[in-house]
Amino acid sequence: MEAPSDLAPWEPPAQGGTPTPPTDSPLPMYLLAQQARRAEGEERQRLAWNLNQLLEELGAQGGGRTEADAFHRLLEGGNLDGLVDADGRSCRATAVESLLALGFPYALEVRPEDLEHLKNAPVPGAG
Repeated sequence: MEAPSDLAPWEPPAQGGTPTPPTDSPLPMYLLAQQARRAEGEERQRLAWNLNQLLEELGAQGGGRTEADAFHRLLEGGNLDGLVDADGRSCRATAVESLLALGFPYALEVRPEDLEHLKNAPVPGAG
């Protein structure tokens, strides 16, 4: 008998490539993050902008454990490091803001280094 789990396990790659993200979590943000990390120049910025929009939308909709864990996976895996849209918004900072928007208890789970990144991230349109 298997122990119940709130999250589906990572599935092994079908024919090489990368593991498939859990099917019960916000899959599009994983895919966008992967695409943006592989892209360069304006394409990378465009994909980062799309990812920021999705992250904001998910945070605004609220959610629970599944959404919080998805944000944590992106942040902890370094999947968002270096992704910045054309407006200068960091995807990592947007993910932290979205995780904070989920409120208690998920906002308490944000790592100090991610809060520090958010604090030091440039604010688009300021200055």
